[in-house]
Order: sequence, then C-alpha cells, then structure tokens
Amino acid sequence: MGSNIEGSIVRIPILGFGISSHVQQLGFGLHCATGWPSLLATRCQRLSHIGGILNGIGGVIFGPAVVLLSSTWFPAHERTSATGLMSAMSYFGMAASYMIGPTFVTPSKYASWKTNNTADVLLERIRVTNEIKNYLYFDFAVELLLFLSMIFIFPSNPPKPPSRSSCLSLAMKRNFMVALKDLLQNGNIWLLGMSAFFNFGMSGPWLSQLPVLLSDKSLSQDELSKLGTWTIISSCVLGASVSRASDMFQGKLKIFLLCFMTIACSLFMRILYIIEIAIDFNKYDLILLIMVGFSASCATSPLFYEFAAEIAYPVSEVIVAGFIMTLTNLANVIIYFYISKTPNTALQFMSYGLVFNNLMGTFLMIMVEEQYNRLIHDDPNI
Repeated sequence: MGSNIEGSIVRIPILGFGISSHVQQLGFGLHCATGWPSLLATRCQRLSHIGGILNGIGGVIFGPAVVLLSSTWFPAHERTSATGLMSAMSYFGMAASYMIGPTFVTPSKYASWKTNNTADVLLERIRVTNEIKNYLYFDFAVELLLFLSMIFIFPSNPPKPPSRSSCLSLAMKRNFMVALKDLLQNGNIWLLGMSAFFNFGMSGPWLSQLPVLLSDKSLSQDELSKLGTWTIISSCVLGASVSRASDMFQGKLKIFLLCFMTIACSLFMRILYIIEIAIDFNKYDLILLIMVGFSASCATSPLFYEFAAEIAYPVSEVIVAGFIMTLTNLANVIIYFYISKTPNTALQFMSYGLVFNNLMGTFLMIMVEEQYNRLIHDDPNI
C-alpha cells in the first residue's frame, strides 16, 4: 500500500480520541460552571445535565475509536491485547473514581439536612458544596490534561506500519451507508450482536442494584462498596490477561468467549441459589462468586469487539464496534426502563434474569459461525 494511504488511515483513530477528549473536557467544564458561587450558577443548573450528556457522547466516540486504534496501530498478534488493555483502563478509571471521590468529599455528619440547628446545617452544606466543587475542578483539570496531551504529545503515526488488512479495508473507500447495509444483512454478525446483547444486558443493572439485592445477606455498605470496587479492578486484570492470551492463540476467539461465558453463567447460577434459595451461606463465598463471575463476564468485552471485526470485515471497525455498542446499550436501557416502571417486580426477578440472559448469550454464541475474514489477510496460515 502507498505511504499516503497508510499516513491517512493511522490518524483516523487519533481524531476520534481527540474529539472524545474535547467533548468530555467541555462536559466537565460545564459541570464546574454549576458549582460557581455566583448568579451564573443559579441560572445555569441545566449546564450540569448538558455536561453529563457531553460526557456520554465522548464515551460513545471513545468506544469505536479503541477498536479502530488497535486495528490501525498494532500488528495482528497484538490487536486484541491493545483493545483489552484500553478497555481495562476504562474500567480502572471507574474503580479509581470510587476511591478518589471519598477523598475529596467526606460524608456529612447529619443524616438529614432537616434539623433545628440551622447554623450548623448551613456550615455543613457550605463545606460539602465546596468539597464537591473542588472535586469537579480536579476532574476538569485531569480531562484538560488528557485533552492537551492528545494534541501535543500523542504521535500522529505508529512506530510500525499498519497491518495489511487495515490498509486494504481503508483503501476500498467504502461508503458508510453501503458498509452499514452490508453489516445489517450479515446474519452471523446479528447472532454475535444478540449474544452480546444478552451477555451484557443484565450485568450492569444487576451490579447497580447490588445493595438492594443483598440487603438481607448481612453485608454492610462498606463491604458492598469494596465489593464493587474490587470487582471492577479484577475485571481490568482478567480482561487484559484474557485479551493477551487470545493473541497468543490466534484464531480461537470463539473458544475463549465460550469458555468465559460458561464460567460466568455457572457462577451466576450459584449466586442465584444463594440469594433466592440458600438459608445458610458464607458471605465471603458470595463475595468471591460475584467478583469472579462478573470479572469473567466483563473479560469477554474486548473479545466480542475483535470477533465482530473479524466476522464483518471489510466493514470498518468503527461501524462494527458502534453496532455492538448500540445493542449492549439498548439492552441496558430496556432493563433500566423496566426497573423504573416496576421496581418491586423487577428486583424480585433480576437474579433470575441474570442467569437467563447469560444462558441465552452463551447459546447464541454456540450458533455463531467462526470466521476470521480480517486475520486471514495478515496470517494466511489461520
């Protein structure tokens, strides 16, 4: 491939990261504006919501850019490792937020703001408000630093030329609508996408309701908080490790996916038994089951993206990743909407839904035809 093609395609994911970082930086800036002790703050409370929306948009851009970056900047035997490592770092950022937040904002000594001692309450409100404001300033500074590093530090070209498959894909100059039509007409990618839909659809909502689901299992709020943090951290480590292992054994993505989906499903069945049936249990066994089960489930995320890119090739990785992300986000939206409309009924059946969804995801994964349309261009021996 000519150097002009290579030089242009390797900058595309950098543009995606730059846009993502800039949009998120604007989002944090608007959050900070709502913390200013001035008339502006009282008139601009909606800026906080706009900032949250911009952060979400930045995250959507970031996801597909990760897959495209790993494809255009890394050789075939490092692509999944790169995707896994970047995905793991996003999980690590969430875990860090659980630890950094409490260092900036300490809990109020009042269980409620409604008390007779109005002077003390006023001082406490000012203290908490200032701590939240400082936390927002810290977030804004970090995001601004990342944004500037994307502009001035991050190289515009990889140290090694892109893989042959990426050059071929970009050289085709496929129209977006044509590529999207080809993707949507691919039955195999729909099987994989629906497998991801079920596999990740209930995991996030179930974890978000953890304090409610385990309210009668003798676990303190501190233990639940630590459980959430260490579950995310273990997901980071396992996800990066599994991605590296899949690169060492190329052409085995479906096997890796089935293995970890089966492990997760088995552990979720055990969790369901403890929560809904068991009378006597060891709470540390439950903690370990949740950590390992959700780590095994989250570890499949980069594998889904890479497997989808292999099946859908030569469709761009950005379109493929966006398709998978749309399905998984749609699943989360459906579950959260159901919880908001029928909270009591939904919470009663969430643990059953967790097992059912993962069984469905595993079943659909078995039906997926193993194809490596991209890898065969880089390694004909596959």
